[in-house]
Amino acid sequence: SHSTPSNMEPQIRFIIACPRSGSTLLMRIFAESPVCAVTSRLVLMGKAGSGKAFSPDYSILEDPAGHKVFRNAMDSGKQFLVSKEELGNNTQKGECSYDICPHPSTHSMVRPVFLIRDPVRVFDSWKDVGWTDAQSLIDCYINVFRMLHEAPPDTVLCILYEQLIQEPQTEIERICEHWGAPFSDTMLSFKHSFGSSFIYLNDRERTIYCEEKPLGLFATVEAKSSVERDVPYHGLLSNAEKDHIEKNVGRLYLSCWKDDLLRLRDVLAKKSWIGFDLDDTLHDFRRSSGQATTKVLEQIHQKYGIPMSALKEEYAKVLKAKTANAFSDGKTSTDYRRARFASVLTHFSIPPDHQFMHELLASYETTLTASLELKCGASDLLSSLKTNGANDPSPRHQEFHRFPRYNE
Repeated sequence: SHSTPSNMEPQIRFIIACPRSGSTLLMRIFAESPVCAVTSRLVLMGKAGSGKAFSPDYSILEDPAGHKVFRNAMDSGKQFLVSKEELGNNTQKGECSYDICPHPSTHSMVRPVFLIRDPVRVFDSWKDVGWTDAQSLIDCYINVFRMLHEAPPDTVLCILYEQLIQEPQTEIERICEHWGAPFSDTMLSFKHSFGSSFIYLNDRERTIYCEEKPLGLFATVEAKSSVERDVPYHGLLSNAEKDHIEKNVGRLYLSCWKDDLLRLRDVLAKKSWIGFDLDDTLHDFRRSSGQATTKVLEQIHQKYGIPMSALKEEYAKVLKAKTANAFSDGKTSTDYRRARFASVLTHFSIPPDHQFMHELLASYETTLTASLELKCGASDLLSSLKTNGANDPSPRHQEFHRFPRYNE
């Protein structure tokens, strides 16, 4: 490990990531350290507002003592200046493909930590805030991995977001050791209000973090007092979009899991039969069942005039209450759906109507079947397993033939 510096000038440390990969979470964690000053996007935004085309600002690297953020950190007595150096989200402006560490000596100076997250999840998060250009995401990923692979191995550390949120102390201890910074478990309990202890490059950056918080950019990390393990997936990507991202950068992401993949490969090699649960493992049942449920609730709304918001709220309560021990008593899916729909109707004092219930169940089944499709990569996975000697998932594999995409 590297000893904590004893001089008065803070050591500069970089977090390098694609936007929406969890780098703001790292900012908040290190803002809880008494020896760290935390800032953001010095290279990306240093020349913003100049009226000229985008170009990176390397002044923090070329003349740290002349940089106001560095001086602010030094005046505060901090030993480290940690900067979240995200790429941008617009490849046409050149924000996705520039070098964050332009010279070989830069790596030993800032000891960059590369934060990597599943690109499908990242693009889902992009779309949630209105960023819809998949090519910009792909260019970001390719550039991040290029920088990672070109850097001297002893100067960089790769952190996976998925591991960070599951084992935050282990991963933050790794970063601290890499940077030569002290670790304290108090860093994982957020006491400072979000953004209040950051050092900002300019008033515009301060406004973004502390006042405007545009597009809900910091909603997850701002709302929590510790690391959140179960960050919601918005489900905004089509299978075509997932396929496009997987084909372009999926293998780059999986390369970060190399040790785990080798262990999994060894396990699978010893198995002749591999069984899968269908729902939300091989096909996208949750999305399809949501569409089918909405269709049913719309029919109830049209017939009885009950607001959709009230129907959805009540159905969510019924679903939560009646799902706990599902399929443990020999009932079929249709039995459970009938009971759920009946509970909703009863709640709104709607008398039993067997014909209407039949129509609701038929509508649900029709909508579900029409919208159900295999998850991205499911066909390739099954084909690969068969090629390597595994048998078809037994015996429910016959159900896949209901879905056209399985036979493509």
